[in-house]
Amino acid sequence: KTLPSGYFVDGKMLYINPQKSPYSDLKTIGNFVNDETNGVLLLRKSETLVVGFDNCCPHQGTRNRWSFSNNRFTCGNHGYAFGTDTAQVVPCNSNAQFGNLKSYAAEINKDLVSIQIG
Repeated sequence: KTLPSGYFVDGKMLYINPQKSPYSDLKTIGNFVNDETNGVLLLRKSETLVVGFDNCCPHQGTRNRWSFSNNRFTCGNHGYAFGTDTAQVVPCNSNAQFGNLKSYAAEINKDLVSIQIG
């Protein structure tokens, strides 16, 4: 299946092509893409691993102001940083000031990344 827009959603599965904009930053390990359309932060961890996270800030729900450094996503709205571990996950818009973002299962198959977003 071709992905002219760079992504395709089928039910609770999101498929992206990291060769296409706006996902092309994922070709480089350590880079991330904030996919506001699909509500997910995508992080390239290694040659074989892309990880997805909910892009809704646990503090006040901001989705468009993220940066990434030292294994933490920082929301530029109030400056709170959230980790990428699977323990102590904090829900979107819960007024939390620390914890970890909700993660989504993802896998890479050739030039296709699939993420279970539901």
